[in-house]
Amino acid sequence: MGVCASPQLTAAVRKMRTDSNKAWKGALKRAGISNFRFHDLRHTRASWLVQSGVYLLALKEAGGWETPEMIQRYAHLSAGHLTEHVSKIDAIIGRNVTNTAQEENVAYLNIR
Repeated sequence: MGVCASPQLTAAVRKMRTDSNKAWKGALKRAGISNFRFHDLRHTRASWLVQSGVYLLALKEAGGWETPEMIQRYAHLSAGHLTEHVSKIDAIIGRNVTNTAQEENVAYLNIR
C-alpha cells in the first residue's frame, strides 16, 4: 500500500484542523502564553535533560542531532545551574590563589 505525498483534504479534515487550531489558541490565551511555537519545546526538552544530568551522547541520540554542536544550540543551562557551576569553579580556584597586592584596581595573584 503506497503513501500519498500530499493527500487531498476533505471538508471534515479541514474543519477538524481549524477547530483544533482555534481550541489550541484559546488554551494558550487562557494560560497567558503568547508567542508560542511548538519548536520551542525541543529546546525546553533538551535543556531540562541536560540540567538533569543526561549524558550528551544519550541526548544526541534521543533528540536525533548529528553533532554535539547541535545539542549546544538546543540545550541551555538555567541561571541557577550556571551559578552552581561557577561556584564550584570559584571554590577550586579560591583554594589555589592568593591576592598579594593591589594597585590601581589591578590584583596581582600568586598561584600556589
